[in-house]
Amino acid sequence: METTNKIKILKSMIMRYIRIDRWNENSKAAINDDICWLVEVVAKSNLGFASEVAKTVATYKKASEKQAYIIARAAVESGLEEKISYYFEEEE
Repeated sequence: METTNKIKILKSMIMRYIRIDRWNENSKAAINDDICWLVEVVAKSNLGFASEVAKTVATYKKASEKQAYIIARAAVESGLEEKISYYFEEEE
């Protein structure tokens, strides 16, 4: 899959799943865990501005489109999304 498509999908996932309510949306909890993990990894990595943005998102559990894009791009370009690469597998 192309890098730009990975970034787009990951950005959408960050915006959608970072702030789910586990009580009402329990079926999405595993995705939320993966997204929160990724945001935490970006926050703890030495990725400059992207790490600062990820720290803010991790703290408030909310992400704007710009914030999600910055985190997604940093994760994909650094190869940090590999643990959750099954979300990007293309169906044949």
